[in-house]
Amino acid sequence: MPLKFLILISLLLPTLSHAASLNYRGYSVRALGMGNAFTAVADNHDAIYYNVAGLNKIDGMYLTFMDPYFGINDITEIQDALEESDGSTGDDFADFIREIYGQNIWAVAGAKAGITMKNFSLHYYDQGELNAYMTNPAFPTLELTFKNDIGFHLGLAYELVPNFAMGIGVRSISRTGGTYDVSVETLEDLDSDTIKDEITREGVGYGVDLGFMYTIKGASATSSIGFSMHNVGDIAFRTGAGKEPPTSEKSYTSLGLATQFDLPLITIIPALDYKFIDRNDIDIGKKLDLGLEIDFPLLTVRGGLHHGYYTYGATVDLAFLQIDLASYSEELGAYPGQLEDRRYLAQIKIELGLDANFNIFTLDKNNRKKLKQRR
Repeated sequence: MPLKFLILISLLLPTLSHAASLNYRGYSVRALGMGNAFTAVADNHDAIYYNVAGLNKIDGMYLTFMDPYFGINDITEIQDALEESDGSTGDDFADFIREIYGQNIWAVAGAKAGITMKNFSLHYYDQGELNAYMTNPAFPTLELTFKNDIGFHLGLAYELVPNFAMGIGVRSISRTGGTYDVSVETLEDLDSDTIKDEITREGVGYGVDLGFMYTIKGASATSSIGFSMHNVGDIAFRTGAGKEPPTSEKSYTSLGLATQFDLPLITIIPALDYKFIDRNDIDIGKKLDLGLEIDFPLLTVRGGLHHGYYTYGATVDLAFLQIDLASYSEELGAYPGQLEDRRYLAQIKIELGLDANFNIFTLDKNNRKKLKQRR
């Protein structure tokens, strides 16, 4: 295809504001399965990532020995383009680049470990994430983002007055990675050293989160209102002299509502989140999350809406082993309906629960109240 024709197409195409995925620290497959509406739910060790005041909801003590998770997005169209082009000639390579314009490649892998109890949590996590997005058909460019975070999270909560808790979380993050626009010439030459130099920036940052949780308890239902402030004052990464640090993380706030209905044999939790309240640069359609969780003995199912797209997930509980699966979509454009990126996540958790008398939580006790805490 002549270059001038490609330039004409690029001028006629609607302008898309490609936005990087909103940052997640320590992916929660449970939360993403229910639309990521978790600010007012936050009743397990993931409270330190969503609303640290939720640590006040926890009964007993939980030792998380291993919590690995991994995820990929739907790359069907990219696979089809690869099959059609063997890359043996320049024309084949050019056709492949044109075919994958507007497609995103995403992958994440990580693990968490630590201890969680009422009003306290200390966790270590290691997470790597990759985004690769091909843009600009006239002058093809790969927007490549890679980051590897290693961090410690400490969360503390306290009930200020009956039914109202406050929490504070502090963390350190050692980050390697960055964002680099890779030209088609670099891709053709497979100049991996150039790419590696750009995306292996290193830096250390420190962050603070604040959380609040108000709980209304009834005979068969408990309602919660949660408010969380993340990255208070922003997180700036610092590195050695003469080196460029990773991009800083902006602060944002979240408000959530949730109700837990305790029925015979099952528990139902509907939830609603309004995130990025203080961020005018994010469309309102990307701020609203809606979720539903239905907890049966041994099995929990979930669904919801995130960025205007459906989500679903499930957990199989096998005593000290839990298997979580979820699918959700991230909107990569400026507003929902532009650039849907469907993603799939799996998580395996090995965790030991102890009650106040240091008795081990096991399924054969048939104690629903205790089992719910092990999500």
